[in-house]
Amino acid sequence: MLNRWAACCLVMPLMLALPLAGCGSGDHFPHAVRHLPVDLKRSHSSGIYDDGWLKKEATVKFAGGRAAELTLQALVPSVPGETQRLQLFTNGQRLAVRGVAAGKLDLRVPVPASKSPREIVLRWAYASSISRQDSRSAAALLHFIGIGPQARAPTSITAPADLAAQELFIKSGVYTDGWLAKRSSLVLAGGNAAQLTIRALVPSPKGQRLVVLVNGNPLVSQAVPGGELQLGATVPASASTRKVELQFTRTIRLKPPDQRRAAALLRFIGVSPAPTAIRGPADLRDQEPFTTGVYADGWLAKRSSLVLAGGKAAQLTIRALAQSRKGQHLVVLVNGTRLVSRAVRGGELRLGAALPASASTRKVELLFAHTIKLKPPDQRRAAALLRSIRVSPRD
Repeated sequence: MLNRWAACCLVMPLMLALPLAGCGSGDHFPHAVRHLPVDLKRSHSSGIYDDGWLKKEATVKFAGGRAAELTLQALVPSVPGETQRLQLFTNGQRLAVRGVAAGKLDLRVPVPASKSPREIVLRWAYASSISRQDSRSAAALLHFIGIGPQARAPTSITAPADLAAQELFIKSGVYTDGWLAKRSSLVLAGGNAAQLTIRALVPSPKGQRLVVLVNGNPLVSQAVPGGELQLGATVPASASTRKVELQFTRTIRLKPPDQRRAAALLRFIGVSPAPTAIRGPADLRDQEPFTTGVYADGWLAKRSSLVLAGGKAAQLTIRALAQSRKGQHLVVLVNGTRLVSRAVRGGELRLGAALPASASTRKVELLFAHTIKLKPPDQRRAAALLRSIRVSPRD
């Protein structure tokens, strides 16, 4: 009896300890699923077959931590007559919605910081039998899913060349060939006040309009005619990334056999810091996003504008060769406020004026009263030839 009682005393603590140890290890979630099926159990997954096939809805749990990047690599079968779509969630918060083409998928999505484990949900639009021999219903074959350090948002995206590499920062509504849905959004780098430039080809549905929001704040709202679109606008400084939303009012159906509807074909979107100086024509090609009404060789239209850096109170200096025209007059506006208004004689023009401090960029508008036709065979009309424009610290 004593020996039996002693044996029980030895065994009982071990029996009690086993479930406790099991519970403790369950709290240590992995950062990735790469070894199947071993990692599936560690990540408390559901909706994933042991060989990696994903059901229409699948869930994995990863460790919490700082803001990071979710990587999903999978092989996606084709869905006859349909376009596959994927929604990603973490702890109930939607991370991304993507149209997914058949073939290899390499998707990267930012995930917010989390003090608790992250429950990642993959919700596919369609699932079907894997093959004639395999009747299981699945949406994709998982190769890898995991969370790692967060990548930096780009300052610009050229479409379609950069779209695959920057897929992490395309939130929604952008197809891999650059076509934009009625509503789309992309994430660009934050930083100092800068110029946002958007270039796109817009089909010509009547009454098309575009609203641009940055971090939820309206930036542009304008009618958009058909053809090449080049849009520039100043964005304020941002300590975080900039979420740029493009909202069109209309879409058109693309040419058969393409069944998609789209609003525009994106060519480029980017933010760039405004320059402190532009020397024409040497700098004009590189500084094109910051100028309107300025020809590539430096000639200025009747109305032109250039965007220069903001900052502390400074000195604005403009140098130009003014055309000889009776009654010529120049008004200079900075961020909509009149800075200079003066008569201008033909010949070399040098103009200086004090600028107040500006937390944003400075939009400098040059408004001439007259233009003259340039020498043949040049058919353009211009007011002056820009030599340089700059802001510099006050003496």
